Amino acid sequence: METSSTEQLLSEHAPGAFLIHIEPQMMPQAWPVIEPILAKACAESAGEFTLNRILQSLEHWPILAIVRGDRVQAVMVTCLTREENRMVLDCLLASGDGASDWPLVDEEFDAFARGFGCAAVRIPFARKGWLKVLPHWLLVATGYGLEREI
Repeated sequence: METSSTEQLLSEHAPGAFLIHIEPQMMPQAWPVIEPILAKACAESAGEFTLNRILQSLEHWPILAIVRGDRVQAVMVTCLTREENRMVLDCLLASGDGASDWPLVDEEFDAFARGFGCAAVRIPFARKGWLKVLPHWLLVATGYGLEREI
């Protein structure tokens, strides 16, 4: 039986948690695996994100996956944000299981961000409970996003 490039990539890594960038050309093979994970995150985003919007934004929103062994544990939709004096890699959406493993890929996440010239990584729509899993991250802002239709 022929293996897909995604299966081959997963089998080449050790059983520990690692991070992969799912490039747009990998999406046909990866989508059946990551779509259910992203669908859950989209459902919890109160309409802010949809699967269609993610697919239409692949060139601008790099998708990363946390993998343990041959199983995708979590998926992150990211984007690059240019601020006045720096670039930041924002994690717009994240979902999955094995959250206690997420800090294990911090170095890879940081290296991915540095590859784009980023000086920081950020989770702009984090839930407060994530601080239990990510205690080494700083809570930088509190408040609510406000919006009104016109």
